[in-house]
Amino acid sequence: MRPLSLLFLVSFLACGDGGEDAGWRSSDLRLDGTGAADAFDAASVRICRSTGEDVFVVWEDDRTGVPAIWLQHSPDGGQSWREAPVRVNRGEAAATRPDVACIGQNVFVVWEDLRDGELDNKNIYFNRSGTAGESWSGSDRRLNPDPDGRAMSLMPQIVAKGWEIHVVWSDNRGGTFDIFSSSSDDGGANFTEPQRVNSNPPGSAFSAFPAVATDGDGLVVVVWEDARDGLNDIYVAISSDKGVSYSSDVRLDTGDSPGFANSFRPQVALDDGEIYVVWQDERSGGDRDIYFNYSGDSGMTWLESSLQVESNGPGSSDSASPAVALSAGVGHVVWQDRRAGGFDIFYRSFIEGHPRPLDVERNGGEARDAEFRLNLGDRAGANNSLEAVVVAQGENVAVLWEDHRFDGVTTGGTPQGFNEVYYNFSSQAGLTWEPVDLRLDSFCAGRKYVSDLGAVLHGDSVLATWVDGRRGFANIMFSRRPLGEEGEPPPACN
Repeated sequence: MRPLSLLFLVSFLACGDGGEDAGWRSSDLRLDGTGAADAFDAASVRICRSTGEDVFVVWEDDRTGVPAIWLQHSPDGGQSWREAPVRVNRGEAAATRPDVACIGQNVFVVWEDLRDGELDNKNIYFNRSGTAGESWSGSDRRLNPDPDGRAMSLMPQIVAKGWEIHVVWSDNRGGTFDIFSSSSDDGGANFTEPQRVNSNPPGSAFSAFPAVATDGDGLVVVVWEDARDGLNDIYVAISSDKGVSYSSDVRLDTGDSPGFANSFRPQVALDDGEIYVVWQDERSGGDRDIYFNYSGDSGMTWLESSLQVESNGPGSSDSASPAVALSAGVGHVVWQDRRAGGFDIFYRSFIEGHPRPLDVERNGGEARDAEFRLNLGDRAGANNSLEAVVVAQGENVAVLWEDHRFDGVTTGGTPQGFNEVYYNFSSQAGLTWEPVDLRLDSFCAGRKYVSDLGAVLHGDSVLATWVDGRRGFANIMFSRRPLGEEGEPPPACN
């Protein structure tokens, strides 16, 4: 058991009957420090929950004058946290844009690092801890072979399952950015030599913004946007041998000519051989749409033509920033949609790559649209709800977003940029949702900004992190809510 001096208890309210969830909720908790004099800015927060109770949060901040990577750890699902965050990177140069994965008390972190060379080119570094972040490898591991910093490597993404770890990034060693991958099958003790994932000639076209998923049993899926034929398309490559080798890449945004229109921001979900890839697409010539492709056989075959997620006509309303989760055979897709004026958050579900039939009986005998709005506590299109995050575990599904319904307006009529964290949830695998959305954070409405939202599920609770500006600086906040409960602003807000 970890010494109590390393932990401090967050306030909680016991209101359940124990079990995995324990039925408690936290007030908003600042994770990057507790002193009012901590005048530094944090960014790029990421959250990971292991298969047990361990929860890890990483971010970058400049408290030492140079951006560095920091980690907080909870051993009990967010009830208690370390007395102070732990620095991850061993180097002294600027370290930014971290990502995190975890297995039990093993935590793995990657980031962009400026320590090599004098050209301000970033490399990808990695470190690991087998003690829940208490101790780390004595030196960081550089994953890309560029000791002199002659090329730029950016946007690292990491996933871990079983003892497999896979890291992908964009690398311009060939002239223009390509997608590279390095993998470990022994918990990060050793990594494969980085290999280029995109199969067109090295440096021949811009390839960037990779996303990666694994099943922990040898299957690795990497997706990215790729301009080899003109404008950006979405490509995928599959490894069936733990990242040792990859298949020739395949274009997923089919249905129009290669390079005909821009397709951006691919996201991927993988479970039990099923793969969903979603992105925003400009093929209609009008406003952006959300498209997807699907494989039910571990990436061996895909839909002949990618499909629009929304049921309204192509280009009829601006849709962007899709996210996807896959659980119990149901694909859950969310996005922001301007069909009514301002952006709203919409949801649609799929089974085996097909739009999910409505279950009229479980919806009170009422039919509904193929996709539906989740920010139901506000008038459609009245304000902006942005950057939705979706998480699923079993039949529990939660969608969180940045919501501007209380954004103040200056005398000149310009919104001030204030927003809150809102969510909606389903305990029936997306068949039914709450009739009104719920506020997650606990602070005076319209007096702060939030960004960089992330979440995981823990039984019947949602655990969320975000960058928060309530103190005048950008800080890292955490909150845990049993599904169905809201944050309570302090009395001083009234």
